[in-house]
Amino acid sequence: MGREAQGMIWAELHNMGVGGYIPKHMGQIARKIIYCISGGEAKQGQMVTEEYLCQLEREAFVELWQTEETQKMAEHILKTGKPLFM
Repeated sequence: MGREAQGMIWAELHNMGVGGYIPKHMGQIARKIIYCISGGEAKQGQMVTEEYLCQLEREAFVELWQTEETQKMAEHILKTGKPLFM
């Protein structure tokens, strides 16, 4: 999909955030997911390997895990068994 698809989807996420439909941190998580599944910096039509996609996922996971919001969400799930949307 590439950067073009990311831009279109990110614009929709922005609108959802401004409209109050999703919390800010959930938007950040969604942007990371979109970045990974669209192939990161790959151009539209460029083939990427499974290893490349897994590397994108690892990087996104580590970046998100370093945020206080993600850690609070994980702690809440471990304590209550229910998700916390921030």
